[in-house]
Amino acid sequence: MGMGDAKYSIATVKGKDACAFYPMSDDQKKMKVPPFWLPYISVKSVDETAKKAKAAGGKILSPPLDVMDLGPMAILQDPTRAAFAISQSGQRKGAGNRAPPRATGWPRRTTHQAA
Repeated sequence: MGMGDAKYSIATVKGKDACAFYPMSDDQKKMKVPPFWLPYISVKSVDETAKKAKAAGGKILSPPLDVMDLGPMAILQDPTRAAFAISQSGQRKGAGNRAPPRATGWPRRTTHQAA
């Protein structure tokens, strides 16, 4: 899947979306950010959830934005500095392989090279 100049690769299990891989940005590489996983949590409203997270002591690392037809998303950090993303479903609904309750719904691995 094209995302600007980069490719966003979707891994599937039994034909259903399971997770994605995306290359690091030039800024992340310059800052020597190590490769990382970013769990996505599905929410009803990205805007409202981001506001509530900030009011509860969290930090907005990437403000809410629309990602093509995938729907809005934002990247947040909790007070202990753990980062995670929130997303609101657009045309693509996220992971098609459902995990048990309280499991992450859409992990994304950010790497130094495209997968």
